[in-house]
Amino acid sequence: MLQAADVSFRYRPGAPLVLEGISLEVRPGEVVGLLGPNGSGKTSLLRLLSGVRTPTAGVVRLDGQVMSDLSRRAVARKVAVVPQGVDLAFDYTALDLVLMGRHPHLGLFTVEGPADYAHARAALAATGTSALEDRLFRTLSGGEQQRVIIAAALAQQPQVLLLDEPTTALDLGAQLHLAALLLRLNKEHGVTLVISTHDLHLAASVCHRLVLLRQGRIIGSGPVREMLTPGHLRAVFDVDATVLPNDAAGALTIIPTGRHAS
Repeated sequence: MLQAADVSFRYRPGAPLVLEGISLEVRPGEVVGLLGPNGSGKTSLLRLLSGVRTPTAGVVRLDGQVMSDLSRRAVARKVAVVPQGVDLAFDYTALDLVLMGRHPHLGLFTVEGPADYAHARAALAATGTSALEDRLFRTLSGGEQQRVIIAAALAQQPQVLLLDEPTTALDLGAQLHLAALLLRLNKEHGVTLVISTHDLHLAASVCHRLVLLRQGRIIGSGPVREMLTPGHLRAVFDVDATVLPNDAAGALTIIPTGRHAS
């Protein structure tokens, strides 16, 4: 279980708070979406949940333990992060990149062994990227790169996968492929997902529960169909929208109709 209790955060002393009074709980097997506009605090909250940053106030717990009391290696064995993008200093192959996900399980000065290669190739298979293992990462399409990055996170064998804006810069086909992949990882592999996004259709099709953020505060939290309403979308994004059931997709269809006139 991943839990934030009354968390507030600022990046340096004296700076404004970017998160204030945030409390949430992510239970095993859930897909939780952090939904909000740019600047709402989604990425900052993911950094706290991953242990990369420490709250200014409040506490983040992982399986009941205060995360800041745990080593980075201990956290990385349970929580993996898929960032918005990866800037590589060298041009690695897809397999080399995925093998980096094995580092939390390796001892000091230990190199990857057959078991690590097996875990890496299993992660590539789970993301449908086995055929890309010898390709240089920079030669892959945006959608292929995103799936390889997710494979690297899966190679950590995490309990929780945190994804920051995973559909950014992907074309429509790649977005649909990614949504199907995330559903499969959750249903077939039991991975708990926390997804930071402002992609309404991803939130509607993948998430079980949404946490709505605006200006660093939670303004709503609950099941997807209770959160994706015209009123909530107006409060979060300042837009008017029509929300329709989509029986064929088993989700909701959101049609923005314009900026809300306040």
